This record gives sequence, C-alpha cells and structure tokens, in this order.
Amino acid sequence: ARLTVPKLVPFFTTFVLYFVLATYDTRSQLWSTIVKCAPIYSLILFILLYGVHNTNPSYTYKILLGLFFSSIGDLLLNINLFEYGVVAFAAAQVAFIAAFGFQPRRWDIGLAMITCSLAILAFLFGSISSTILRLGLPIYSLLLTTMAWRAVARASTDKKELPKILGAIGGVLFVISDGFLAFNKFYTNIPYAVILIMVPYYLAECGIALSVVDYKYLPVQWSSEKKKGE
Repeated sequence: ARLTVPKLVPFFTTFVLYFVLATYDTRSQLWSTIVKCAPIYSLILFILLYGVHNTNPSYTYKILLGLFFSSIGDLLLNINLFEYGVVAFAAAQVAFIAAFGFQPRRWDIGLAMITCSLAILAFLFGSISSTILRLGLPIYSLLLTTMAWRAVARASTDKKELPKILGAIGGVLFVISDGFLAFNKFYTNIPYAVILIMVPYYLAECGIALSVVDYKYLPVQWSSEKKKGE
C-alpha cells in the first residue's frame, strides 16, 4: 500500500490536540506531558508500521532513537527539568547526525550554519545565568547545528530525493524552533511563543521521520529526472 497522508492522521490529530490544550497553563501535569509527547510517539509508531520499506535499516533505527530521545526531552522540559531536557535533546541530535552521516561534506554549508549559530549564541550568552547551561548550551548548539548541516548536505546532491529533502527541511525547522525557544527563555518573552516554538518543532520531527521512507511510498512522487516527452 502506498504511504499516504491519511496514515499520518495520528500525528496530525495529536499535533492539533496539543495546540488546543496548550492554551491552558498545565505544565508538570501528567496529562499535559502525555499530550506534548504524543505527536513524537505517533511518528515513532508511523515509522514502525510504515517505515519498514527503507532499504537502510540502520538509518531507520538511528532516526527512531533520535525521536525517542526527543520525546524524553519533551517530557523533561514539561516537568521543568530544563537542563536534563537539553541533555536528552543532545542525545537526539547525536542520533540524527549518525543517521545523516558525513557524505557529502559540504563544508560551505557547515561553515555558514556554524557561523550563524555562534553569532546567536554570543548574543544570548550574557543572559544565561546558569553555570551548567553556560557550559552545556554551546555543546548542544554545536550538535544541533551539525545535525542541520548534515541533513541539508545530504539533500544537496544532484540527485534530488524527496525523503532527503524532507529530512533537510526538518533539520532547518529544528534550528528555527530551538532559536525561538532560546530567545524566549533567555532574552525576552516572545508573543505566541508556543506556536513559534512548537509548530516548527513538530514539523521538524515529522520531516525527519518521513526521511526514512522510500520515496515511492510517499504521497508525492519526486524525481530529478523529467519524464520523456516533458
């Protein structure tokens, strides 16, 4: 059976449910933690059910591991254990980096991304009071940026493949989400912060999850080669 949008209904349902309930200040409550983690577990279930077509099981397992650590990070952030949540998300980035690999290198992309990341970190660093975070956030920032670099580099080959492009979009959205999170937490309260942080985050995880599926099972066919006669 073709992989179609209806098979992502559990993800989109829990995605919408989170934002419906996010208007209530319910951090640290069990049900709100479950609701926050549910979209990620929906993606894990999606991969387990429909990602088996991937010809590279090792890649799939690493993405699953990254999603699992992301869900742990969501749990820890929701119960106000921010530092531990950063550690969990750092583990997720390591898993994603291992999945994306280091070919092709594309040092130009990496240099540009790391330069921007360092500039943002330098801007925010003075607002970070926690010694642990002053030590840990630069490490996490490097891992996050490396993940996005590898995701984009992997999709930058001449042969355009939709799963790789979705993974690259996911990597970039992850950086955007964490950027809003950092500004909101350490610099100033951002209007509509929940939307600006969580929409890119969930879509990032969705893009990364879809990167495990062979393109022929995706709802949209994508090929770098035009059909004859076109």
